[in-house]
Amino acid sequence: MLLQLKKKYPNFVWNIFYSSGIFILIVMQVKNVAGPVIMPDEVGYWSAGAYIAGYDWSGIMYMSPYYGYGYGVFLGIVMSYISDPIILFKTAVVLNGLFMIAIYWITYGILTIIKTEWIGRFGGLISFTVTLYTFNIYYALNSEAEILQVMVYLFMCYLILQSCRTRKKFEIRMFFIPSLAVYLIACHQRNLGITAALIFCILLMLLSKKISLPSFLAFVVTMGAGFVIFLKMKEIVNENIFLVSNYTAEEAGKVNGALGIFTLKGLTSFIECISGRFFYLGCASFLLVYRGITVIIKDIILYIKKRRYKKNCFLLFEIFIGMTLFAEIAIGSLAFLGNEKRIDGFLYGRYSEHVLIPILLYGFISYRTFKNNTKVQTVCSIILLVLGIYMHYTYICHKTLETSTHSISAMIGMPILRNVNENNIQMIYSEGVAQFSLLISWFLSVFLASAQRRKQVGGIILTVFCWIVFGINALHIYFFDFTDYNRELYSFSGQVLETINKDTQVYYLIDKKKEEAEPTSSTWLMYRIQFFLPEMTINAIDVEEMEQQDYVLVYKNSSENNILSERGYTPLVEGEKMILYYGER
Repeated sequence: MLLQLKKKYPNFVWNIFYSSGIFILIVMQVKNVAGPVIMPDEVGYWSAGAYIAGYDWSGIMYMSPYYGYGYGVFLGIVMSYISDPIILFKTAVVLNGLFMIAIYWITYGILTIIKTEWIGRFGGLISFTVTLYTFNIYYALNSEAEILQVMVYLFMCYLILQSCRTRKKFEIRMFFIPSLAVYLIACHQRNLGITAALIFCILLMLLSKKISLPSFLAFVVTMGAGFVIFLKMKEIVNENIFLVSNYTAEEAGKVNGALGIFTLKGLTSFIECISGRFFYLGCASFLLVYRGITVIIKDIILYIKKRRYKKNCFLLFEIFIGMTLFAEIAIGSLAFLGNEKRIDGFLYGRYSEHVLIPILLYGFISYRTFKNNTKVQTVCSIILLVLGIYMHYTYICHKTLETSTHSISAMIGMPILRNVNENNIQMIYSEGVAQFSLLISWFLSVFLASAQRRKQVGGIILTVFCWIVFGINALHIYFFDFTDYNRELYSFSGQVLETINKDTQVYYLIDKKKEEAEPTSSTWLMYRIQFFLPEMTINAIDVEEMEQQDYVLVYKNSSENNILSERGYTPLVEGEKMILYYGER
């Protein structure tokens, strides 16, 4: 039967093969995860799902900044039917696997519109490759909103692309495109960059008569209504989960930090952050991002010089994806102003890599666009080397010593140096990554620039192989190491539920002053404990607020543990990291 289908629908069968391979690759890793790792981000997203499922996590989450609720809608549906925390988390990973299948199909749809001659297994192979970009593999195995954002953004790109190539009296897509843009902001507010780029490009589409005035008005009305709904929902989420007072302070701090760009020091820091992010993307993509941007710039220049728009009906789409990348990098750079001591203040992909897939597609297309690929490859290599030298200068100026494994793990997925305080360790690290990436990129270009399809396929297979290996390696370096850690907390939480009822009032004792000055594993444990006791309402308090409570959770290695013992509390459940105490009123 499969052979009959292959003969009748060869492209469909190949697409099923590729998308199934993606899903299987992700699901095969499910055994290695047992709970959230990135605190408080992951639990922040789960908290919106918990609220939808009828749980109250505000007693813990009021110490956390606001996290978008868009992803929480999916998590809330899952939480409404599943209560076991580990199964919950594994289900979220499987859900990401399904999102990855959707990403593949949308990517293939976009590619075959831009490059119609690639319809079939060759185009499927390229779509398969960019779907398994290291960033996507890494984030598919945790419960942040990244993979959902990739899928939604790609669907928006597909709709915009369709609107660019056809002109109708009324474009129904103008209802869906702004809705997706607002939903992305509900997932994470950094996606305001996408919305800004979208509004600009829709105006260009109106001026170039690609859409009619009624279509534009439909876009404006839908966008306005979407923002009203978003802000109202955001208010509800903050009042019931994060508590608006703490959230307001967090957002005010970010705004004040971003305003620093109007000073010489702030502007310098902004340029450093942008340079670091472009350096990062060049390394992580083997220069494909640079090549994709080069194609877009070339098409814009051709249009300005010769008005060749009719020969390139995708120009507005290219402008949109290019502007989106630059806007997201700019917003990410503003968010990290003043973080000179952390390497992820400069090298950070998370805020921009969710919009990379269309650029990566153009990166592959570039090998068929330029006659002199060696020249383009050389220019891109020089850009990477210059940015690398500038980053070395930045490290020395700021004495950047702190490393963040999670923040730079998608960058090639090479062995990460975490919290190493040797001199110039960041310089050595980034230099090694850049040289390694350059070596791979030149090796790949020999195959991808070839006129022979066999060599092109070989280059694409080698690219996806590297991204898969580096992605899995990054997960083993950082994410999978926490599996035993989470399972121990899961076991402890199970013992707590065997000892007390889930409706019992429980407190988590912390040193708030110490946490505000220097966040420690005590707070990370607090968020994890809430995840592993989802149906239980836990309230975080400090020693000054504590009266004679009934049940108190405390970090085993904290000074608060000694205080409870001195006050005559009785340990009921003791784990490797946590203790549940009981004290009579």
